Amino acid sequence: MPSLTEFRGEFRGGTRQNRFEIEATTPSGNISTYHATALSIPAQIVDEIPVDFQGRRVYIPGDKDNPQWTLTILDDIGNSAWSDFQDWINQIASPSENESDLGPVAGRKNWSVRHLSTDGVVIKTAELVGCWPTQVGAIQLSNSQRNTLVTFDVTIRYDYWKTGLASSPSNSTPLSGS
Repeated sequence: MPSLTEFRGEFRGGTRQNRFEIEATTPSGNISTYHATALSIPAQIVDEIPVDFQGRRVYIPGDKDNPQWTLTILDDIGNSAWSDFQDWINQIASPSENESDLGPVAGRKNWSVRHLSTDGVVIKTAELVGCWPTQVGAIQLSNSQRNTLVTFDVTIRYDYWKTGLASSPSNSTPLSGS
């Protein structure tokens, strides 16, 4: 078992959950750095295929799947983030005619999530390719809430994501069949 001195000598400080930034492109072509208060670098999931053989079950790797991705955004005075997402989702499916101004591909944009060190250096990146919002969450208002800023959730669907570490080349994680 390592001593406390050995642990401190080998541990390089860890990373912080609260050091990140997100950059997103909207269908209008604007690049925005949204004030996200909570998000994650997406999970990678490879489904498994169970195979029964002589009373035993073995598993083989199946297809890769990318779950929906939800982030929490801090609302601002100008409502620019909320308005951006409302406009985007309305371009995907018009509320009055149920028609799309964007089509199935044009509304998809690439986003970047960057995990930062305590001195602002990028530690790891995730580029989400083909993003589009599936849900713009409600904005909760209440007279009983004091000293609280308004946030809202946005759920994103994406085609695949690529990751990179500051010290290694990017590795692609496409959907199966892509």
